Amino acid sequence: MNSIQGNFTLYQDGQLIIYMASGTWNAEGSLACLRGIRQLINRVDQDEFGLLIDTSRGEGFNFECYEIWIDAIDEWYEQGLRAGIRLDNRTDMNYRIFSEPFDNIMIPLIGLGYSKNITSAVKVLNRRGFKGFEAGLANATKISNCPDLGLPSNFMEPSVLR
Repeated sequence: MNSIQGNFTLYQDGQLIIYMASGTWNAEGSLACLRGIRQLINRVDQDEFGLLIDTSRGEGFNFECYEIWIDAIDEWYEQGLRAGIRLDNRTDMNYRIFSEPFDNIMIPLIGLGYSKNITSAVKVLNRRGFKGFEAGLANATKISNCPDLGLPSNFMEPSVLR
């Protein structure tokens, strides 16, 4: 078995899950991250949830990861994924090669949207009826394999979300 490649930090509060990624990913890194996302989905106490996806620091993945993530999207939808917002540079070649194929699945499936920052994305999903992060990170559960990858310090201030 190969070592894990790919860094992630996950947060969950209420009906929202934030997924932040960086680096280059292999299958082991993908599977480790997906185990964490599955744990957080199981914590959601509603039938539906929203996902914020920040891949702006991602550098790509090897080919075997593609099917792993496609299967995950199907699983998440079955478990109640009904909204999503991605943070990334859509003109960047890494986005076009590695993330856009997933977005082409998620746009018709859940109406995936785009945002420039996580705070705005949270606000949009809150307005759409998905509860979470109203108190910043105070009530959030965090899973991470990279302590340096996380939300900006001002995200913790509830006034930022208003």
